[in-house]
Amino acid sequence: MHIVSLRQKSDFLRLKESKKKFFVSSAVIIVANTLEIPGNDFSDSIRVGFIVTKKIGGAVQRNRARRRLKAAFREACSLNSVFGLDIIFIARSGALSVKFSEMVESIAQLLHKLKLEHENN
Repeated sequence: MHIVSLRQKSDFLRLKESKKKFFVSSAVIIVANTLEIPGNDFSDSIRVGFIVTKKIGGAVQRNRARRRLKAAFREACSLNSVFGLDIIFIARSGALSVKFSEMVESIAQLLHKLKLEHENN
């Protein structure tokens, strides 16, 4: 499995228009199938992006929330790997206060659900 960071503004905008949105205590998670890009094959990878706004707090709190979300996602991916998806995590205030194990568990459950949906399509 390969995790690729989303960096293009166009990718974030395309995903924000996606209809698949999930809400957990630490983040809003938006999911879409990976866009077919000529010359790039992302079918064996997950493309992921993280958004942490100033609503979360100052720079220290935002960086801490981003690090916690990234670590929880990496740990959850080791339990459930889904390929061919673009995912955006938009941090909520709970990203700082919820227990890390609960964060990992909620993301892992979501990834498992996505894996089942993706395999059926």
